[in-house]
Amino acid sequence: YYRISIYNEYYGVSNFYDGRFRVNDQYKRVPCIIYGPFVDLITGNSAVISLETDLPSSAVIGINGREFTDSEVSKMHEVSIDGLRDGTAYTYAAIVNGKKYAEYEFKTESENKDNFSFSVMSDSRGAVGGGERFFGEACNYHALTRLLLDAHNRGSDFVIFAGDLVNGYVSEKFDFLYQIKKWKNATEGVGSFIP
Repeated sequence: YYRISIYNEYYGVSNFYDGRFRVNDQYKRVPCIIYGPFVDLITGNSAVISLETDLPSSAVIGINGREFTDSEVSKMHEVSIDGLRDGTAYTYAAIVNGKKYAEYEFKTESENKDNFSFSVMSDSRGAVGGGERFFGEACNYHALTRLLLDAHNRGSDFVIFAGDLVNGYVSEKFDFLYQIKKWKNATEGVGSFIP
């Protein structure tokens, strides 16, 4: 992981830019998860785990001694998991080119559950103050990560984000996609556990 802080004299604040990369024991770059994993589309018997790597790679999701893959060598991966039991907690690991990352958890929907809990959030655009409040000139990482963690700790089954994810005031597609990726950075800590 790296983080670069650039001080803006005009506004008197620092902005953070960060990322990830991996090297092998010969210090040659190897694929690294740069966004995710995210748990998506949970049902009573299935889920989708998505992630993005910096280099084309294979991705496997290991769960309960079984391995699932999207059979793609690419940067973007969406791995479908099936054969799960409803209302059950599962631990999974993302494996990229044979390297196992940390373990994460999610819970399938329960057919017998009459009640569920969710959180609704909006407007995570960057704020005054620089640093994590204006993360990558895109979003308020400081507030967003804390709100998502609170939703997770309160037992939310999922989060709905109603809009204004990032500032978006740019004229280049690349700049806008960069802002969206910074938002994904901020949400992945909780997004790997609940959709």
